[in-house]
Amino acid sequence: MKRIKIVRVLATYICHDPFAYSPIWTWDSFPPIIYTERERILPVLKEWEHKGYLTLIYDEKIAFILNVEKLPSKEKLIEESRNIK
Repeated sequence: MKRIKIVRVLATYICHDPFAYSPIWTWDSFPPIIYTERERILPVLKEWEHKGYLTLIYDEKIAFILNVEKLPSKEKLIEESRNIK
């Protein structure tokens, strides 16, 4: 699966209703492809952390802590992620 498709799945989950859920996101919160391909999406997660959207934990259980107040729309997240190397 292409990285942008994986990012799209990730963005769909975290932007669905971010105020309704805990800001702590575990790998179990996502479909298995997110955990399986976590190395491929790591540059995207690091860029999102740099922009203040989340705090990357990236251990075996916790993926990140979402900064809901700074989170842009799903479309903006996906668009910003297209050119990340």
